[in-house]
Amino acid sequence: MNISLMNPNVSLSEIQTKLQARFPEYQYSVSKNVFGEYLTVKKSTLIGAAVQKRKDNTLRVFGNIPSFWARTFFGGLLLIAFIYSSLKKVENEIGGFLQQTYGRQ
Repeated sequence: MNISLMNPNVSLSEIQTKLQARFPEYQYSVSKNVFGEYLTVKKSTLIGAAVQKRKDNTLRVFGNIPSFWARTFFGGLLLIAFIYSSLKKVENEIGGFLQQTYGRQ
């Protein structure tokens, strides 16, 4: 899910603060990869989402397996086949909130 930002100056730490207030049952952490920083939203070891702020002033929200070891041992693609609907549910929940809060109407 891609969200066009109303305010391009929004930071991942501000997004994390808003998400923690709205969804206290999830765990949050900021990580880096070759594509830049992203915020990991963890519901469980296998179920979560990631939020990435892109250079074109959009947010990208996508389903994510938060645990590196779960991705490694179970095989990311094979595991996603079994938990896709749960990943999509968290992605839509987080993405919907971010769209209402930061997205262009």
